[in-house]
Amino acid sequence: MARKARASRKRCACLPEVLPAGMKELLGRTGGVEGLKASLPRTEEIARAAAVHDAMADPLRLGIMHMLSTAPLCVCVIKAATDVEDSKLSYHLNVLRRVGLIGRRKDGSFLMYELTGTGRQWLLACAL
Repeated sequence: MARKARASRKRCACLPEVLPAGMKELLGRTGGVEGLKASLPRTEEIARAAAVHDAMADPLRLGIMHMLSTAPLCVCVIKAATDVEDSKLSYHLNVLRRVGLIGRRKDGSFLMYELTGTGRQWLLACAL
């Protein structure tokens, strides 16, 4: 099976002569397959973007992000607005914090959550 996969890859390496003209032109402008690979963001950047997308994919977390776009909010307000258990809310807030979409700060005896600059940019990119 591995030999067959290697043979398949070897055939693919010879494909430029059978590619459509538009694809050949694109590959010529980008430096070929190696040029395309070189233009990719670093692996760490792709992994970070994937983690942010994963965090933003949950409806509850996206709702929390929208609430925080209006103003920094304390946990008790977020809890009242989302009607979720403390442990579940804590989990979701930590997911958003871990990827840098929200931050938190103390305001007296209250813990306030707010969007970070990155969180605001990602929320705007969602265009909801």
